[in-house]
Amino acid sequence: MVIDLDKEIAKNMQPLVLAMIGDSVQTLFVRTHIAQKYGVKVNKMNKMVSSVVRAGSQFLTYKKLE
Repeated sequence: MVIDLDKEIAKNMQPLVLAMIGDSVQTLFVRTHIAQKYGVKVNKMNKMVSSVVRAGSQFLTYKKLE
């Protein structure tokens, strides 16, 4: 499924809504990666995902990309 978010619609969205959408996308990618690479149980996977998909980790990743 591909969702095409119109730029004009995105400009009118609240920043926190866009942040929430971004977090959801990142969570999906991280969960998929961990599930494929490590094949761990759900509880362990959730802890691994939570260590990556949180504000502090996102900030550090952002700083590395600058």
